[in-house]
Amino acid sequence: MCEVIDAKVEFKNFFILLTQNSWFNKIANGRELEKIVSTCNKNENDNWQYNLIKFEFKNINIDRHTRPLIVNKLVKSGDGTASAFLSVSCNCDSINKTGKIEDPIKTLSTKIVLQFEFINEEDPYEVKILQSSWHLDKHDETKKTESSHPLYHYEFGGSEIVKNSEFDFGDFFLIDSPRLMHPPLDLILAIDFIIKNYYKEEDHSNLTGQGLYKRYIKNAQTRVWRPYAISFASNFYEFDKNVGINTAFARNILHCG
Repeated sequence: MCEVIDAKVEFKNFFILLTQNSWFNKIANGRELEKIVSTCNKNENDNWQYNLIKFEFKNINIDRHTRPLIVNKLVKSGDGTASAFLSVSCNCDSINKTGKIEDPIKTLSTKIVLQFEFINEEDPYEVKILQSSWHLDKHDETKKTESSHPLYHYEFGGSEIVKNSEFDFGDFFLIDSPRLMHPPLDLILAIDFIIKNYYKEEDHSNLTGQGLYKRYIKNAQTRVWRPYAISFASNFYEFDKNVGINTAFARNILHCG
């Protein structure tokens, strides 16, 4: 297991690595992440709060399972553009100093919106935008629910897919779902999730294959997923009491309500 470093230090290093990579700079404006870097300096003590809004990843890979079929036709002909927009709002402990197995995340909302933009063949003056959306939330344990609410849960659709003046259900498109992870996705893990699910490995490997990149992702996984995984497993396996598992966290991973 790697030595877990402070999440704020981790993100500063990750930011530098991303913005120094020529491929990443082609698909995203890494400088937009500087506002998140600034929160690393503003947040005092061991707490870190940040709010990234609609960070764009350009020219994502659209595969042959996408619906409607017009999207595949346009992609093959080189017409239309596909993008992913990432929003992450998080309040977390930047490092665990207690030594206990507990959730470092206080609040989390991670949203991924996929968009395909093209010129309407029937009206060349109209730009059509189709979209799809996923979001992962940390459930507020103080709120009662009528249905099962695992602590961290993915939900398809969300607030972006609502019929209003800006969106019509006729502008909805379906894309082959990635193999979703249930553990939480903070900013670093969410960026990695989009890169590895919506771009070809041959394109992103010059970034994701770097030793430093793997190290930062491993650190984030150890910081966020290790307490989640051990706490989840404790529902089915009795660990040594010296491990110090937060039982409420472990119980709520399975169900809240």
